[in-house]
Amino acid sequence: MARGRWGGGSGFGDALRRGFGEGASFFSFALTLFTLWGIRVRLHLVFILYLVFEALGTLIPDRPGIELVGPLLVALFVLVLLHEFGHCLACRWVGGEADEIVMWPLGGLAMCRPPHDWRANLITTVGGPAVNAVIFPITTAVIWVLAGSPASAFFWPFSEGAVSNANFEFQEASGLPSLLAYSIFAVHLANATLLLFNVLLPMYPMDGGRILHAVVWSRTDDATGRRVAATVGIVCAVVLALFAMTIARDGSGGVTLIAIAFFCGLSSYMELRQLREEGGPLYGPGVGYAAPEFQAAQPSKRDLKREAREREEAEAREAELDRILEKISVSGMGSLTRAEKKFLEKASDKNRRG
Repeated sequence: MARGRWGGGSGFGDALRRGFGEGASFFSFALTLFTLWGIRVRLHLVFILYLVFEALGTLIPDRPGIELVGPLLVALFVLVLLHEFGHCLACRWVGGEADEIVMWPLGGLAMCRPPHDWRANLITTVGGPAVNAVIFPITTAVIWVLAGSPASAFFWPFSEGAVSNANFEFQEASGLPSLLAYSIFAVHLANATLLLFNVLLPMYPMDGGRILHAVVWSRTDDATGRRVAATVGIVCAVVLALFAMTIARDGSGGVTLIAIAFFCGLSSYMELRQLREEGGPLYGPGVGYAAPEFQAAQPSKRDLKREAREREEAEAREAELDRILEKISVSGMGSLTRAEKKFLEKASDKNRRG
């Protein structure tokens, strides 16, 4: 007997369902790695294929070998994961919900549902880059101390050979084994890239675009914030593409910048289109491994607790009023204590104002 899209009721089919879900959406095709603090971390099938092709690419002559590609991929994965946990924990701190992270080639997706207000969305967004901001001075100090110079920690990445030259100089100056030195350099480079690209580029779905959205929202409203952020994002995408084709065209990052400009420009355009159709906000995966996926806004746990407390207080006041009225009907007004008379006066004043 057939059991869903994964086939029959065999043990193999059950294992696939447990690992990848029922395949209801593109992002459901992900393998669960582990759960930490109630947050499930999953690895998308496309990311697994990406790792396979990266490994195969190291076998091509004149291409970087696995000793160079491996440390950088590991550094990116760990830093992205920490970044996404930053989003999740910040979302929970403001009373929202966050229970899943999906890792895939274009970034990490933190499934966050913050309260529907600008401050909660801003804090949730900043939570990711804050992790990279804490790591940056640490890696900078390590490279500076080991190399005896800041040149390997601060350099213009878009000039020809800048990254490889900085790496080579650090390995020579530090005197560390090459693999260890490159691993330290890879962590610094990957972290700085994630921090700068996500914060400095005000484009959807980057964190910079979401920060701009929240700031404008604080002065106006949600829709206006999204519209301004999306419009600025399209302009920035054009500027970034022109920059990649002119100033950075001789560097190794030119093609990557053009790809980022295209993706972010398309995401910003889709945000404007979503607004015109009066649908829910479109939040996609982040280039630069950062953007949280803000789902439909729901009441926060803090709001629910406050509402429950207010209901309990109202019920207690109603019960106390009934008790006092019953006492008056039995023993008269003279039997009331000073506190009971004061309570009755406040209740009468409230009813008159109501």
